[in-house]
Amino acid sequence: MPRLVRLLIAALGLALVADARAAVAPGFTQTAYVTGLDTPTAIAFLPDHRLLVAEKGGFSGSGNAALKLFDAGTVTTLGTIPVCAAGEMGLLGIAIDPSFLTNGFIYLYRTEPDGGCNVAADRSNEVVRVTMTGTSIDSPTVLLTGIRTDEEHHDGGGMRIGPDGKLYVSVGDTGVGDPLVCPGLATNPYAEDLNALEGKVLRLELDGSVPEDNPYVGQAGKRGEIFASGFRNPFRFGFDPVTGALWLGDVGDVTIEEIDIVTVGADYAWPHCEGTLPSACEHPGDKDPIFEYWHGYSDLDTGCGGEGLPELGGTVIGGAFAPATFGGRGGHYFFADFNISNIYDAVVNDTRDGIVGTPSAFVNYAGGPVDLIFGPDGALYYVAINAGQVRRVAPTVDAGDQFLNGKKLVLKTKTGTAIKKSFAVMAKDPGISLGGGPGSGDDPTLHPADLRVVSTEFDDTYTLPQANWRTSRNGYVYKDATRSDGPVRFVAMMAGKAVKVIASGAALGHTLASDPNPVSVVLTTGGTHYCMTFGGTPKFAPDKLFSAVNAPAPGGCPP
Repeated sequence: MPRLVRLLIAALGLALVADARAAVAPGFTQTAYVTGLDTPTAIAFLPDHRLLVAEKGGFSGSGNAALKLFDAGTVTTLGTIPVCAAGEMGLLGIAIDPSFLTNGFIYLYRTEPDGGCNVAADRSNEVVRVTMTGTSIDSPTVLLTGIRTDEEHHDGGGMRIGPDGKLYVSVGDTGVGDPLVCPGLATNPYAEDLNALEGKVLRLELDGSVPEDNPYVGQAGKRGEIFASGFRNPFRFGFDPVTGALWLGDVGDVTIEEIDIVTVGADYAWPHCEGTLPSACEHPGDKDPIFEYWHGYSDLDTGCGGEGLPELGGTVIGGAFAPATFGGRGGHYFFADFNISNIYDAVVNDTRDGIVGTPSAFVNYAGGPVDLIFGPDGALYYVAINAGQVRRVAPTVDAGDQFLNGKKLVLKTKTGTAIKKSFAVMAKDPGISLGGGPGSGDDPTLHPADLRVVSTEFDDTYTLPQANWRTSRNGYVYKDATRSDGPVRFVAMMAGKAVKVIASGAALGHTLASDPNPVSVVLTTGGTHYCMTFGGTPKFAPDKLFSAVNAPAPGGCPP
């Protein structure tokens, strides 16, 4: 029986115990965000911040896997997708079209049952597209099919839209030639065969066609869909929002788990290497992982090597990068291990091409984590398949922090004979309070106040002198029409209603040469911090405009 399936079945019986022991790092709080799910496998947020959840479809034969919508505490089944669900097959991946608001497109990775599920030659993994209208989806449109499923496992199933707007898909090697052996002894025929889709990362146009700049387009005997090769079971991956690099977790055999930075046309050496074992296994041109860890707990790998490497589990689940608001851990890489049911926090080096030291456990007893992403509110969301849940992890709220629902943010630049810049932000939130109120340590007419605007591209703070503040009927107003004390011209703070800021002039520090998404805004008055984070699907025009609307309250303030 495949290792992942054995672990899933065994862990199902331990799910309630694991939940009771669940623990998260100090300074963070974990909650069950969606409950009562049936073998959930993957999640994705819609542009309006509702959550989609894919369910596997069970563990045997043919059936129907559900695609569900979580909205304001209610779970709705949008529709079901026919699948083969035995082993690790089923409905495994999900991605949202960048133009979803106008076309309703959702991309899914499933094992199709059209020819039957009992014989490998009669079924295949495929990429399909459905259209969501209201609270339902139509029948799948097949974009790519024929991906082998020989042994019912090593199916892959990761799906993400890349920074280039293409659809990236991770595909496993089917498990052929992999009878639980030491590194270098596996004989999988597909992973390095450039005429096979298995054991690869694929790159597709959103209509399923092959991008013209893929590395093997037009080459005889090579599939144009291939972006990179030499993988065993690349189940999950994500993109670094700073560099755009693709970071992937490739599940190993009995000895090594690895994290790779995947580049165009590169070969990651499976099956002749597992990680970097056996010693000197690499062929010319092979690319090594940036991080690997050992199954030191298992008798299966005795004598196979790996001693001295970190022992973090046995089934890596590739992860995602934390936003700046994530409790002092902004920019860190978070990944999981399904086997040991932990989520790890990895510090990324200054050049963002490696990991510093050994990742630390961030969530223990995570209920079988199989997918993890950061949501539009900056919190970490992960799928706990054994518990039938999606869970949310966010920084513990400081008594002086207020996390606001952002209505609109606009950053502009204009170059010419003089540089012109402007900034405007508004939050509308009935939860807005004025801290201790007039006369307290939070009163900006008596104590320091400032405005901070922060992203991956800039981090600027503007002082708001006490002399420019006045108490109004509903709160406080700041006015500096001539901008003699900085670029901020106007601030309004109205309890239970809104916060509004307007600024302009060359003294504004933001730059728009690159997309700054997400952008956080922090208005501080005394000891109170009013925090908003705008991301999702904003409008961006280089050197001209960044704008975003309807941002949910973030999970924390920038450190």
